[in-house]
Amino acid sequence: MAVEKKSNKKDPKINSWLEQLKNIDRRIPIFLIFIAISAFLWLMNALSKDYITEIDCPVEFYNIPDNYVMIGEIPAEVQLQVSGRGFTLLKYTLGSIALPFNLDLQSYFSGNQEDQENVHFQYYLSSKKEQFERFLNDEIKVLDVRPSTLRLHFDKLHKKKIGIKPVTNFSWAPQYRQKGNLLTTPDSVIVNGPKTILDTLDYIKTKLIEDKQIKKTKSYTADLIAPEQCNLMRKKVRIDLRTEQFTENTIQVPISITNKPDSINLTIFPNKINITYLISFEDYEIIDASDFQAAINYKEIKKQNAPQELNINLLFVPEEAKILRYWPQKARFIINEK
Repeated sequence: MAVEKKSNKKDPKINSWLEQLKNIDRRIPIFLIFIAISAFLWLMNALSKDYITEIDCPVEFYNIPDNYVMIGEIPAEVQLQVSGRGFTLLKYTLGSIALPFNLDLQSYFSGNQEDQENVHFQYYLSSKKEQFERFLNDEIKVLDVRPSTLRLHFDKLHKKKIGIKPVTNFSWAPQYRQKGNLLTTPDSVIVNGPKTILDTLDYIKTKLIEDKQIKKTKSYTADLIAPEQCNLMRKKVRIDLRTEQFTENTIQVPISITNKPDSINLTIFPNKINITYLISFEDYEIIDASDFQAAINYKEIKKQNAPQELNINLLFVPEEAKILRYWPQKARFIINEK
């Protein structure tokens, strides 16, 4: 058997690539190293100089009395114009400040303001430059604060009992449906907030509850959504959903006549209508034709000789039934005097 010998020849492409490497000027890598060193030295020299720049500083208010709430637009940060060496400023220009600067409001709430419905005052940030410097870094000089003044508004907190409105997106399995209304426990909640906001609230919504292909009675725990600048005495409620199985049924109901004078005989045809409705299995046996009422109104008859048709109206439908359709919806009539 012949044995195939492996060739020692290299791939022509590899040979070409190796030849190109040999031809590279050895001075190029050395030149690149010197470029990198020069750039590093330039950067170190630049960062050792003083600069003026602007940074955003988060702020947070504290020592607000428990019976007051801040209203209106609340600033989350202020802009500082600062000066300092590049090394010191670098971390503030590359990233945000992690902790907020605390703005103490205790001294602004005097004893005679505790009973006021509204409290308004101006907070002068321009007088806090030294505090900002200690908060940031002793090597940084704060030149300016913008905005220089904050106009703060507070409303006294009030309480109000408000009903709860469940927000749902339910779908049922075939031949199943919701029975009655959703039951919410509790059905209302105490809300703390400014009177101006409480007066506009009709209900408190829950977060969306979703469920599909429902076949049985269920209970859900729902989170309440607190209105802006308000607090809720409770965070969650229970929602009970009752489910029932239903079927379709058709029944014949006689047509009655309303507002007919005793001196008139009125013959209508047809004298019955067919009603198709949905009904739960539980109520199927207890519903019959006597629970429905269909009628025409004699007062709708116009004085003319030509034959007429009157609308057939459903005057009463049991609450357990959901009407799908009924027919006919008009009836013809013949009038005879007694």
